[in-house]
Amino acid sequence: FARVGQLMLANGLHDQAIRAYEIMLDSTEDSGLRERGYYGLGTSYHAKGDCGKAIENIEELIELNEKTGYFFEASMVLAKACRMCEQYDDALQALTAIYEQDKDAGRRKKAEFELALVQLAQGRKDAAFASYLRLSLYPDPLRDPVFSDLYRVGTLRCLDLAMELEDWDAVLLMAERMKQFWPEDNRIGAVNNFRDDALLEKAREAPLPRELAPGQ
Repeated sequence: FARVGQLMLANGLHDQAIRAYEIMLDSTEDSGLRERGYYGLGTSYHAKGDCGKAIENIEELIELNEKTGYFFEASMVLAKACRMCEQYDDALQALTAIYEQDKDAGRRKKAEFELALVQLAQGRKDAAFASYLRLSLYPDPLRDPVFSDLYRVGTLRCLDLAMELEDWDAVLLMAERMKQFWPEDNRIGAVNNFRDDALLEKAREAPLPRELAPGQ
């Protein structure tokens, strides 16, 4: 039933996936299989958009075994579901577990991205900007094809927030990175416009030479 659930979930058949995992849980007392069942239910409900049921099943999994091999993946699903349910403190707690304990660098990068989404939902644009900035400054994002799109989206969102926060130096930095690494992106025209706006604003804010200053 675990394979059936995975297949159904991969094909967007959320209700069928949920039913497969429910049958699996009803038919076994094996702790390993039950962990897979609760994790499958949590991810299926999250994919369906039912954040309450997703949280309920992931918490069942963690309660069953706090040292489960699914712990960090489950923590990520839990964070996303809590954000969807506007339980932001619980989302941050789940992400903290990944930051502090997970040795998987890829999952920590995903957690950084999710953290920014939680911070944005809380209205903390400065904090979200800092999270996207950390993600976007990866030295050579194209060397890591698995996460290249994550870096690209993070860079674009960092750029958008830099514009809102009027951090013109950050706008110029993010625009340059977009042109360097993703010159064919469908937003590159807007990126160039942002760069031009930032240059104009920096020029306006720059002090006039003494000989051109009023009263001189």
